[in-house]
Order: sequence, then C-alpha cells, then structure tokens
Amino acid sequence: MLNYQSTLNSITAARGSFHMQFSHYDPVPGQLAQKIVQQSKDEGRIRGEEEE
Repeated sequence: MLNYQSTLNSITAARGSFHMQFSHYDPVPGQLAQKIVQQSKDEGRIRGEEEE
C-alpha cells in the first residue's frame, strides 16, 4: 500500500486517484487477549483492577 500512489501514477499518467479509509479492527481471540493483558501487567504497562 505504501507505494500504491506512485504505481497508480505510473500506470495512469498521473490521472488516477484513490482514497483509503479505516474499516475496522478484528476482535482478538479470548485466550490471546488474556495473554496480552497478562504480559502488559507483568511489564507494568497496565495495572490490575485490584490496584486501582
């Protein structure tokens, strides 16, 4: 995607255009989410609920 504009310019003699728009995030599976949260807690990046 990063070089799409230059490629589009090359094949359309700089007459083409495009637009990108964020669509969505996909949900993280439960077990992976728990692993990410635990790792973040271990690294001190987030606090557990009991610490608030």
